[in-house]
Amino acid sequence: MANIPRLRTYSARQLVDLALSGEIRVPAFQRPFVWDASEVIDFFSSLLRGYPVGMLLLSEQSAEAETLALGPVVVDAPAREHALWIIDGLQRVTALVGSLAPTTDGSDPRFEVGVDLDTRQVSEASETAPASWLPLRTLFNSGRRFDWVRENTGWLLDRHHEAIEELASTLADAPFPAHLIDPAGQGYNVEIFRRINTSSRSLTDQDLARASSPASDTAFDRAGFGRVSAQRLQAVRRTVQAVAAADGPSPQQVLFQVATTLRRDVHIPHLRLLPHDSMLLVLAAFVAKFGQPEERTAELFRRWVWRMAILEPAPPPDASLSRVSTATSPGDAVLGLLEAAPAAMGDWVPDLDHHAEWQASDRLNALGLWSAGPRHLDENHAPLSAAEIFDSGEPLHELMGVPGWPGALLHRPTDRRAFHLADQETLASHLIDATARELLLDNDYDGFGAHRAELLSQAVLATVDRNAEWGARDSFSARSLLGKAAHDA
Repeated sequence: MANIPRLRTYSARQLVDLALSGEIRVPAFQRPFVWDASEVIDFFSSLLRGYPVGMLLLSEQSAEAETLALGPVVVDAPAREHALWIIDGLQRVTALVGSLAPTTDGSDPRFEVGVDLDTRQVSEASETAPASWLPLRTLFNSGRRFDWVRENTGWLLDRHHEAIEELASTLADAPFPAHLIDPAGQGYNVEIFRRINTSSRSLTDQDLARASSPASDTAFDRAGFGRVSAQRLQAVRRTVQAVAAADGPSPQQVLFQVATTLRRDVHIPHLRLLPHDSMLLVLAAFVAKFGQPEERTAELFRRWVWRMAILEPAPPPDASLSRVSTATSPGDAVLGLLEAAPAAMGDWVPDLDHHAEWQASDRLNALGLWSAGPRHLDENHAPLSAAEIFDSGEPLHELMGVPGWPGALLHRPTDRRAFHLADQETLASHLIDATARELLLDNDYDGFGAHRAELLSQAVLATVDRNAEWGARDSFSARSLLGKAAHDA
């Protein structure tokens, strides 16, 4: 007999609650979150105007305990006899949960959106946003909303209060109709997924391959930090099993904590930009044994990553893993790592030749470009997220034939008109100052390449120097050690 779907409607509030409780699950064949900032803004603009946003397709079946991510929101989901698996609607559900749930590290600007109480326009977070701009995450949560109103009561007018109440109600009650299908096997769900993804953002060959072979997939990339290959995931599992206690965290939990540390504390926004692949194993071993590094330990970890980044090729990870596994405290572990790292930058300079192998020097160059805060050139100039750039197969695009890194752009291909229309602030976010723009528009590609090479080299050197903190004292203060001892006691 045909698997006839049942119809049910969920509110936005219900979907967020279901996601945070672990009842909503993501099948392995699903692709990562691919919406850019403008698509998230359009989605919430539709919700707040009462427009329909399409039908969800959910499969109701059992689920094992797992750690999963919906955008920046990570959930430790318990085993459930009845869970809702997303067959269609992952982009909408991820945008909803990632932008409204309270648990996020704020590292992905696509999910930091709000509404102007005066104009009712939805936009991304910005330093120039007016006082009347209210984050949707705050609007959605009654406690945060109350605190925000109390903090801004001096200027809020009756019309602002009315707008807040109306928008909060509209957002929480926004309807999401869904078709629920009974379990009919993995092959059935994959086939449905393939059939319904023929419009909007079409499936790539990589997406289709993952749908056919979901066993090699992990949920780690759904946190927007990048895909962990099956081979690397297996290495992480072996590393975690070697150092973790029997009741310690799972490899997936370890990876999420590593991602948070790298983005929040080490200032590495995406896995593809981690200078050496072996660093993932070292960080995983540390987290598995000691937990997520905090405060001073996280600061010293940042120094270690960036100081080791100038070494090429990377040294084998065996010595670093041994230092972590034999250490008796997190402080001893990170200090042991720093002892083996370069103590000074020396005569190191950025290598601006483009290497197809995506070596450490290339990743540092990309981090130099990232340090400028790249924005969309051809849309609403919203900030680009690391996932938008680096989840693609090849994030680098040459600027009008300028070779090597001086011509690299962290942006999808764009035409010459974008450089005429973009404001100088947006161009500066791609390390194109007024002089570089003039040279580019005058077709002086040699002059542009030479000038931008200087800008990029300065950005890379400044980024490495700021994060490596060469010459800083690598130790723990007596106060911090006493505080840790008291905490342990």
